[in-house]
Amino acid sequence: MPSGCSSSTPSSGPAANCPPGSTTPCPGGKKNGPFDSPDDAARAALNEANPQSIKDNTEYSGLIYKGTDGKYYYTGPAKGTDQGANPLKQAPAPAGTTVVGDYHTHGDYSTIDPVTKAAVRTNDPKKDQLNSDNFSTQDKNDNIKQGYPGYLGTPSGTFRKFDPATGKDTTI
Repeated sequence: MPSGCSSSTPSSGPAANCPPGSTTPCPGGKKNGPFDSPDDAARAALNEANPQSIKDNTEYSGLIYKGTDGKYYYTGPAKGTDQGANPLKQAPAPAGTTVVGDYHTHGDYSTIDPVTKAAVRTNDPKKDQLNSDNFSTQDKNDNIKQGYPGYLGTPSGTFRKFDPATGKDTTI
């Protein structure tokens, strides 16, 4: 992959991060910014991650950060598991930037296997046992702890934002 680019497929490491202000074209024409707002960066990140997340029934995640140029970017998307992701470890922001949010996806509608505890795809929101179209309590608690908004890509295709400063969960 060329230096300073984001891959056109999800990655599991910081090599997928474009540096702040990068104008290098990336494979497939995709790159992680710049964007005028954190919400715009999150929408772009979720547009990239959510289809693959649903296909794999796996969570993907990354961080939203403010570059040294004052614009907004995203890291990842980094592949997590069927029930979790850790963007701070799997898709860290470049040094010298400021993290202003995180994002993750919830894969497809699923039940929980009673023996293995693994997520089992149902493709049916009526059979979903994970409340996949909404932030979990753990998701919200993580954002409260970090002190910045979280963004969520859902199997319905809806993108959500939880702002711990206000406690509001909205559609973006």
